[in-house]
Amino acid sequence: MLLFYPGMESTHTYTTQLSLMQVALNANNNRTIVFTPHIESDGSISDFSLSLVSKGSMAFFDHDPTGKTVSEVLPDAAYQVEILSKVFRTGKTNSWAKSYELPDSKTHWFDVTDSKTDGHVVRVWENTTERRRSEQEASQISISRTEEKYISLFNALDQGFCTIEVLFDENKHPYDYIFLQYNPAFELQTGLVNARGKRMRELYPAHEQHWFDLYGEIALTGKPKTFEQKAALIDGWYEVSAFAVNAEENNTVAIIFNDITARKKAEEARNVFNSLLEKEVQERTASLNVANSLLEQKIDELDKSNRELESFTYIASHDLQEPLRKIQTFLTLIKQRQDQPELIEEYMTKIFSSTERMSKLITDVLTFSRVAAERQSAKTDLNAVLTNVLIDFELAVSEKEAKVYSDTLPSLNAVSLQMHQLFSNLISNSLKYAIEKPVITITSKIITENGRPMAQIIFEDNGIGFEPKYADQIFRLFKRLHGRSEYQGSGIGLSTCKKIVEQHGGTISARSTYGNGAAFTILLPY
Repeated sequence: MLLFYPGMESTHTYTTQLSLMQVALNANNNRTIVFTPHIESDGSISDFSLSLVSKGSMAFFDHDPTGKTVSEVLPDAAYQVEILSKVFRTGKTNSWAKSYELPDSKTHWFDVTDSKTDGHVVRVWENTTERRRSEQEASQISISRTEEKYISLFNALDQGFCTIEVLFDENKHPYDYIFLQYNPAFELQTGLVNARGKRMRELYPAHEQHWFDLYGEIALTGKPKTFEQKAALIDGWYEVSAFAVNAEENNTVAIIFNDITARKKAEEARNVFNSLLEKEVQERTASLNVANSLLEQKIDELDKSNRELESFTYIASHDLQEPLRKIQTFLTLIKQRQDQPELIEEYMTKIFSSTERMSKLITDVLTFSRVAAERQSAKTDLNAVLTNVLIDFELAVSEKEAKVYSDTLPSLNAVSLQMHQLFSNLISNSLKYAIEKPVITITSKIITENGRPMAQIIFEDNGIGFEPKYADQIFRLFKRLHGRSEYQGSGIGLSTCKKIVEQHGGTISARSTYGNGAAFTILLPY
């Protein structure tokens, strides 16, 4: 045949080679088929004829298909025509494998190679069923041995291990799972016995939905997860590692887990302890801050007391000694001039004046020192306080033809006697430093200062006033802006006002310009 041996030189050679080909084709182990294309007028290939079929190939068909078409003898004719056409058109050899069910009702596997030769396609094929079966059996043995190793390993684990099949509804929502395999530690970790082949909701109906959701997600996505989760099953916690096993085929998930309830309880106890410790530290810190604040307050009070003590020392060394020196001097002069009655009377007048000033100074010092001791406060009507103060100054107000105007004043929680002393000192100041008929105006309103309500009371007068630079100095103990020859006083009155106001948790300030009166603003808690 020129099909296989073109260009033969002699009839003898051709006959000899043809005989050899026939022998080869008739060999039982030769599995060759030669296909000839049916080419239509438009150049398309509609089918292939089986032009030459070896004896070994006939066993596949269970008859001699020579001369018949692919469409007549092969069940997958369309596929066969397609792949034969591709080889015929491209000239590229194609090797492939496929399984067929033969007349013995068994599935057989075939390895096939198609190649183009002259105007035909030659197919050489081999039945690889037995080889594949042997390979599968060997692979299965290997898998079984591997599984045995893994089963031995998982059986030796202290952690629980199991494989489950996740069950989904028609909406791919996981609603349960079936236990497939598990190790001995599984029963110890879960308390579930004889679980193989049973559903979780059958064994424990109260099992939480989030477990099904977690394992369902792993089965669908194939993504492993490691997590810690609370479980009602053991009234505790599990540490879990889960991964999909052929999830695309059977929704199987393998799970390794461990009961970590003891650790979680220890962590919870530690957190509670840390919380209590932190709370105690905060409370102690707060107490310490309060103590430090009180200490600072006491230090401030001590500093004030020290400054007052320095001022008292000044009194003892100067203000009180000065009238005493005068008294001593005049007594000496009286003794020397006993024969001069007129001078003696003059000296006695000056001695009396000095004793009055000394008495007034001692009274003011005692008043100032008593402010710190008097701390018993009560609801005090400042209108009543003002009324009583004006009664005390009734004569002075009348003599100076003074006018006093006042708003309705509030009632405060205060030491009544100290409020009396505060109002008395301020009105006394206004009367003392008047340059014409005194006009004293007292206004009041409730304001908010640093988030808390305060009563604002302002005493204004039309007196001589003072330079603004002295607005702070006038509240210092024994600080005088004028000599005794101009205005009487000990320099204690406004210091006493400041001490009273501060002891009540308030402030006092002054503003003025010389010759235009003064205004004293008091803020007290309302």
